Amino acid sequence: KVQLKNLPAKSSSSTSPIDLDLEGDYNGQTVKIDGKLGPVADLLAGDKPYPVKLDTKVGNSEIKADLTAMLKGTPKLSGKIDIPMLDIKQLQSLAGNDGVKGAAGGSSPPGGSSGGAAKSGGGKSGKLFSDDPIDVSFLRAAEADINVRGTKIVFDKITAEDLAANINLKGGRLAIKPLTVKLAGNVLNADAMVDGSSGKPAVNLSLVARKTDIGALLQMFGSDKIIEGVADVDVAVTGAGGSAHAIASGLNGKTSVVMNEGRINNKYLKLAAADLMKVIDPWAPKEDETKLNCLLSKFDIKSGVATSEVNVVDTAAFSVTGGGRINLGPETIDMVIDPRPKNQSMMNIAVPIKVTGSLADPDFLPDPAAIAKGVMGAAGGYLAGGGMAGAVAGMLGGSKEEAAKNPCVTAASAKGGQQQPAAKSESGTDKTIKDVEKSIKGLFK
Repeated sequence: KVQLKNLPAKSSSSTSPIDLDLEGDYNGQTVKIDGKLGPVADLLAGDKPYPVKLDTKVGNSEIKADLTAMLKGTPKLSGKIDIPMLDIKQLQSLAGNDGVKGAAGGSSPPGGSSGGAAKSGGGKSGKLFSDDPIDVSFLRAAEADINVRGTKIVFDKITAEDLAANINLKGGRLAIKPLTVKLAGNVLNADAMVDGSSGKPAVNLSLVARKTDIGALLQMFGSDKIIEGVADVDVAVTGAGGSAHAIASGLNGKTSVVMNEGRINNKYLKLAAADLMKVIDPWAPKEDETKLNCLLSKFDIKSGVATSEVNVVDTAAFSVTGGGRINLGPETIDMVIDPRPKNQSMMNIAVPIKVTGSLADPDFLPDPAAIAKGVMGAAGGYLAGGGMAGAVAGMLGGSKEEAAKNPCVTAASAKGGQQQPAAKSESGTDKTIKDVEKSIKGLFK
């Protein structure tokens, strides 16, 4: 519902600037636009740079634009946009989108069910990536070169600050480079490009975040804060195709997440991976949260196949390593999760877990056959060589020697598919991987 209360547009002549002062109401929220436009004569002729200077206020949000438009030929917009405040949560509510929650709003668990991950996956097709055609022809209709500055941007559950970005659009290529934003006191750096110059859209995305609140980062993209802690995050991916599925099928790049200490929400974890938690639940803590000693995840993506280089989660109760492949084309997963309880009474029931099936509906099944064949630490076969340990130690802070007790460094040092012995923790509860192997193999003797 839109109501215009006042709309004076004043100019002394057709060759004089226009003073604009709009006041109205949008869905019960006051809207004000003050500004100055170029002369009517220049707008009609279209052969001169046309100035547009506006100060727009909608609710809590304010956007100031100082732009110049070239209307002759391919339209081009250049200049700067200053955003003192952008309340995305309020604007979504005004637009009537506040009821669409799910993972973004946190009103329902993953898949919309309280009993675990939904079996239907991403929509009616059960796919995460849509086959709907992506039309980027509009990128060829105009050009732009705009610098954007944002003081405060309010999302549903997190506030970002000090946004700075350059938006360049030319010849159908949209580039946002560089883009920086402060999140929970730490700076994220990103570059993004969408190439719509031909019939096959291409995308290029990179993200670098150092010592960043990983929970706040997830909330920025619409997720609940299921994890707390600071992490180093690196994402660099490229792809091309006429649909999201086609782009995913040919994706190339790398992802990396390294976190030292943190906490994870057990309730959300059990909802998101109910089948997995049933397998490792005997030693899962019953508290609302689990303390994470470290988390390390690295994937190498080639032609749509994401191969695990190293995946480790270590808590006070158990350690879990993982390895395998995710094929983004058919959206299938083939990985092994290797849980290792630190409670000695639970060692004899710890078995590797095979994760197979589709990304939308994965299956978690114990894999005792792997142990019967002596393939203990199957997940370790995907881990990188010992040269990675020094790099991981550096990311976790301190020297390799100082990080020797960290299971993430130990996992990154694995060679030839055989895990290295895990160092004892300060409490002395950690045992070596060989001890775990010996105990579990006892089940089959």
